[in-house]
Amino acid sequence: MARKIALLALAHGRSGDKGDAVNIGIIARMPEWYNFLVSQLDSYKVAHFLRHMADGPVMRYEMPKLQALNFVVEGALGGGGSVGLKIDAQGKTYAHALLRFPVEVSPELFAEIEQHWNGEIPRECFYFADVRGERNQEDLVEDSEARILTISLNRPKRRNALTPRLLEMLRDSIHNASSMPGSRDKVIILQGEGEAFCAGMDLKELRQNGTSYAAYHGVASALHDVLRQMITSPLPVISAVRGSAMGGGAALALASDIVVAERTAKFGFPETKIGFVPGLVSALAMRRMPSSAARELLLSGRPFDAERAYDLGIVHHLVDYDAPGHAREIAAKMVMENSADAIARSKSLLMTTADSQLLNELHLAVTMFAGAATLPPFERGMRAFEEKKPLDWSHDSRE
Repeated sequence: MARKIALLALAHGRSGDKGDAVNIGIIARMPEWYNFLVSQLDSYKVAHFLRHMADGPVMRYEMPKLQALNFVVEGALGGGGSVGLKIDAQGKTYAHALLRFPVEVSPELFAEIEQHWNGEIPRECFYFADVRGERNQEDLVEDSEARILTISLNRPKRRNALTPRLLEMLRDSIHNASSMPGSRDKVIILQGEGEAFCAGMDLKELRQNGTSYAAYHGVASALHDVLRQMITSPLPVISAVRGSAMGGGAALALASDIVVAERTAKFGFPETKIGFVPGLVSALAMRRMPSSAARELLLSGRPFDAERAYDLGIVHHLVDYDAPGHAREIAAKMVMENSADAIARSKSLLMTTADSQLLNELHLAVTMFAGAATLPPFERGMRAFEEKKPLDWSHDSRE
């Protein structure tokens, strides 16, 4: 079983400042631990961990020859010594703060750590990890800093599957950031906690909410409202995809302005395999990718990897790891280099020329999905899904 321990057990740290920025160096205590540090410490996680100390973006630089990571943290000293009370001495505390970062290590790695410390791992390595506490257990977590709103789907045990409640929260989050007076957020990042971006609709909860036309129409309408908010928002929406983005999860990616995906990510429209009609996602797929490829993938229901998604134009930035961190770097550059007003006007122009018909198609797809969900094939597919039985459609006929 994995164990939680503070970063201090695996790394040294040093930090210093210049102006309003702090530079943090994290150096692996053992060369073979460097890759583990790379996998655990991305710029988003560091920014989130230090959010009560710094309000600027975080950039990560890898230094493999030194087995070290270098983080540049902006907005760390209240404007710098010339305008605030945060001075050089505080800049040097940032490394110590980051060494409290909790990581989960495998039994094998824990044994290596014990051996490195001769069986006497410092007590604070466990204390720091414990007092850090668990992240907000809401289904959706917001984190707004440096004019970037990060929205995290937070149902990792269910692979961030969508429920009516989660969809309502997601819709409100995007709407509030886009339209509330005084909001200063300029870019939205959408990501999933854990190993998946979003596995689509939570079919178990879908059934619990009722099997009538009205119930299915309500769920489809909730997803429709989220997709509409994403498309019409004056703020650019960046999806950071790691793991799977299936069905409704793929729809979220397709409705985004920019998609960053790790090479190991998987996309797919598996609805027909369980008797679904891929209504909402099909409207997006036919607009966002070549129609021939969209038809084949929608009708076959087969998954496809991030490389294929990149070739089809669904993914704009293909990365080896840390999609959220790369998304944040893209967002930080947009905040710095682009006019928020010009971006908003550009999104409005793009909506006028390209997306108006799409919104109409999404609205019609809600009715199509709800109608199909009341037919026998969907009922058969759902029973097989609930019973975790393989389904053979070879003798199926059209209704």
